[in-house]
Amino acid sequence: KEPLLPQQQQQSLSLSTEEIQILKQTNDSKLLTPLQRREIYNVLMTHPKLFAITTSRRSPRQIDEMDVLTATKEAFAESIEKLVLRWDLPRGEVYGVVDGKVAPKGFAY
Repeated sequence: KEPLLPQQQQQSLSLSTEEIQILKQTNDSKLLTPLQRREIYNVLMTHPKLFAITTSRRSPRQIDEMDVLTATKEAFAESIEKLVLRWDLPRGEVYGVVDGKVAPKGFAY
């Protein structure tokens, strides 16, 4: 007898208990050891369907021309915009984690 539905391949979109514990360490990146940073990086990179990651950089010259806070917020905003465009995410419904005290303008809620 044939199954009613064709066999489907399913992909797990969950984290192990160990991975959750590793991520719970992330409260202030400046307090992490190099080993903790590597563990967190490995968890994030192992689950590309759970964690979308982009980076944006500013050169020392750009930082000098504006100031470190403005350069940081500008890079955060650019990085978030890259995620929205790359993954075709609905604007206004996207959440992100910003490692800093101040979120970029237009992204604070």
